[in-house]
Amino acid sequence: MKKEIVFFQPHKKESEYMKIEEINKMIEEKKQSETLMYFSEIDNAVDSLETAFFLIDRDDSGKWKWVSLCIYHSLYNFCIASLTNGFSGNVLQGKRGKIFYSRDEVNWKKAVWKEIDGTTFGRIQWNDVTDKSELPKINNNIPNTDEVFCEYEKKDLISFQCALSRVMDQEYWMGRHERQKALILSDEEIKDIDIIHKLRNDFIHFKPKLVIYGIETIKKILEVYLKAIKFLVFDSNSILEIGETPFRDRVEELLHKLSIELDIQN
Repeated sequence: MKKEIVFFQPHKKESEYMKIEEINKMIEEKKQSETLMYFSEIDNAVDSLETAFFLIDRDDSGKWKWVSLCIYHSLYNFCIASLTNGFSGNVLQGKRGKIFYSRDEVNWKKAVWKEIDGTTFGRIQWNDVTDKSELPKINNNIPNTDEVFCEYEKKDLISFQCALSRVMDQEYWMGRHERQKALILSDEEIKDIDIIHKLRNDFIHFKPKLVIYGIETIKKILEVYLKAIKFLVFDSNSILEIGETPFRDRVEELLHKLSIELDIQN
């Protein structure tokens, strides 16, 4: 099947960049085509919210499996959209280990992963580098520079745990552009997110067994997911809106409707 991949490459010369008007025109033409299925990371995230709302009208309890998976997928993709900033290399996997950055090329900091007890999630903590001998060769002050400018097709997307930790990092990942704001979640909220993450993995790789899940517990946890989605879309100032069809109005409507169905008191 023929597949078209369009993404921004920062190593291109300024004269080679597509103008925003050209990008918008191309996007709208593809969306109106009856023979093409168009998706960006934003469309993917919104579509998952749409699907969650569509499925919530089912009259069987099994719907909560799919509603949970869709809302999980939506948050994951909005994390990716918040980090991409027009360059897919920001969300592709690099080498594990040391990550450094500096704002002045004199004072360097190193990222340390701080795992949250009882979960597979964590936070990024930046510590001052006191021993300059541990600094790798770095260009343009970008963490994992040797991996950022990588071949698109040969790199996998960063994990949900990694993406969530980055959108919670005001120091670097959510502090690269003016007015950006990092998502703030408590340890207890992250533990709730981990529950749905494990439930999702359990469903995707389901081993023969009989399991029982509490629906009210799932609904309460999904409230944390919707809270995070709302912040990233409306308050983080991190998601670039490309295309002539605005997505935020639809997201606002979907979040409102899903909140009613989940009986969330705003």
